[in-house]
Amino acid sequence: MDSLTQPILATPRPARRFWYFLFAAHALAAAAWWWIMPGGFPASSPRCWMNAGMPALFVVVAMAGIAASGLRRNAIVLLAAAFFAAFWFAGAAMLFVLFFASRVAAPSLLGGLIGLVIWLRIRRARRGIDKAGADKLPTALQLCATICGAAVGSFAIWAQRAPEPDTRPAATSLPADLEVVGNKPLSNPPTARVGERPTVDVNSALVTYHGALTLDITPLLTFESRSPDRCWTVLAPQADRVGPPRRLVAMQRSADALTLQYRCDGREFLRVASPSGRIALEIVAQCELPHDVYSHLNSLTDITVSGQRELALAFSPCPAALIAVTASDYPVGRPRRFAYLDAHGTFHVAEATSGEKGPFRDLASGPLARTDRMTIGLYDGQTLKCRVTLADWAAQAGTQLSPTAGWGVPVNAIEFTRNGDLPGASASIWISLAATSIGRGWDSVGHRAGIYRNRIVIEEAESEHKK
Repeated sequence: MDSLTQPILATPRPARRFWYFLFAAHALAAAAWWWIMPGGFPASSPRCWMNAGMPALFVVVAMAGIAASGLRRNAIVLLAAAFFAAFWFAGAAMLFVLFFASRVAAPSLLGGLIGLVIWLRIRRARRGIDKAGADKLPTALQLCATICGAAVGSFAIWAQRAPEPDTRPAATSLPADLEVVGNKPLSNPPTARVGERPTVDVNSALVTYHGALTLDITPLLTFESRSPDRCWTVLAPQADRVGPPRRLVAMQRSADALTLQYRCDGREFLRVASPSGRIALEIVAQCELPHDVYSHLNSLTDITVSGQRELALAFSPCPAALIAVTASDYPVGRPRRFAYLDAHGTFHVAEATSGEKGPFRDLASGPLARTDRMTIGLYDGQTLKCRVTLADWAAQAGTQLSPTAGWGVPVNAIEFTRNGDLPGASASIWISLAATSIGRGWDSVGHRAGIYRNRIVIEEAESEHKK
């Protein structure tokens, strides 16, 4: 009798219930993964196969197993079960090998246990078939199902590993060390004034500009959540996820400028100057990364804007579009607005569907070359108040596809949101070179080792300057 169509003789009802539960659970999990994970990836991206292809394969195999369980067809049941057992065994092993620096012992053990339970059930079913005198399952088919399951399981874990960084550190060098002021943070005074309007919290590197609008600017490259091995940052040990603290080691003052030196991953310098004329504030921040850093959340610059009645932004690549800064929710709800530079040199201002999740729709777009400065006009209603120019963002931004966003959105982003329901509430602008804040998940992406420079110029609008 053909083993592919032979019914399992005298199969106990509890055993059939186990197969029903096993296959149904895998089908539901695959459907949930497909629904939750972002889409819109090209076929060349591993995320396309991980988020769409693999769930489809799971559902097909699981449904075949459910149908075969109902018809009591031994070969199809055991082939489907062998596929899933091998998937869990291989996935658990790959997880432990690839991400040994993260806290993967528990999920790796869980995956191995699931595979073991399925394998023990397969052995029990085979013994029943042998006792019944039925034909044995062909070895070639068993091997094929096992290899396929192991390949898919290995791929599923490998796809979670962040690719090589594609950020572009500045081709520059750091200045010479300043005069060291000691290992303890400066406390007398913690805040230094530069010119008439800017103040600097020397310990936290926070620059505050008081003009037509009040801008609180954090211009040093800062990583909030890291991964030691390119895994999800939520699995990273606490010490590796946070990274070294930033420590002030030296400072130097002149008539119109303040220079601070910090130590974090490497040496860092912050120069704040307040020249005369329309340029109200100049900031030059330089950060050294001695090695690649992989992270989920980080920022090249954080800006908090206050003092407006209703904030709107205009970006230099698409200056005719005035984009209102609206409130957004997390993880779902009112959509987040953000901007990004794609790999083809087009700058997009986009809006999410819900929270910061896609699909995304374009609000405006325009060309932005790697060598271009990017200027953000800050408007109160229809009135321009000041301009913030980022001289180095486009040159250094990573443009590989974000694993958490999907739909063609890269890892760089300029996110902006209002911090309250009232139109006059403060607003936040987060500027990153490579992060995964947009979308779903805790995947990490990399910053290449090197020196990152962040030159920022604040200009008052003509009318404000005349005041």
